[in-house]
Amino acid sequence: KFLVFPNMYNFSLGLPMHYYRSFNNLRRITSSAKPPEFDRQFVNRNPRNLEKLRIAQKPRGYQLDTPTKEYWNKIFFQQSARHITAWVEHFTGYKVASASTSEWCIKKQLYSTKDVTAALNIGRILALRCQYFGLTELHSCFSEKEREKSLKLHKFLCALEEGGIDIVEPERFYPPHPLDHIKHPNPLEVLEENVPDNPPAGVNQKDVSYVFRGFTRLNPKHPRVFPRTRLIDQMSVKDEK
Repeated sequence: KFLVFPNMYNFSLGLPMHYYRSFNNLRRITSSAKPPEFDRQFVNRNPRNLEKLRIAQKPRGYQLDTPTKEYWNKIFFQQSARHITAWVEHFTGYKVASASTSEWCIKKQLYSTKDVTAALNIGRILALRCQYFGLTELHSCFSEKEREKSLKLHKFLCALEEGGIDIVEPERFYPPHPLDHIKHPNPLEVLEENVPDNPPAGVNQKDVSYVFRGFTRLNPKHPRVFPRTRLIDQMSVKDEK
């Protein structure tokens, strides 16, 4: 029946067409409102929203990958014989933001395009462009030894941090398992007004917001061992006093 007369059945409602037509006519009689009009073309104006909520898919790669593949946005720093270039690359392969001393608007303001001052200013410009784009947390694969060997790289990363960019990317949120010892809060349920404004002595306000949002920045070596409950207990004791 449905193969011979495909128009006799409405597959969206799971009803024959005469039932669907009767419901449609009843709606027109009982309601004088116009049927809702929907735009057939949908444009996502905030594609980085799921990454902000820490629920977007992040490539995990293999455990022995060096450098790791587990990131959303990664910082790249390149030095050539004449210029310094830095950019932020998404894990899909396209460049999100970039800055280079080869750009005329940057080159004409610098004395040299390859010294330490140039690297410092490239970090400032890239941090500003990332802020315009909406990126505040990036993945950095540079080790401490690399920063000690290269003064340009060290100044570049320091300029990024001074510009409001965190070079430690938060971990992806996974639904907790019933047998987990520590259950991180769901970032969808944590609001900014729920983060306390008066942390205990010796605790930074930014670190407190990281803990309440479920990040593990305070103890990167052992991320699941950080005593989040102890920090909350300290705040409750302080409030009681």
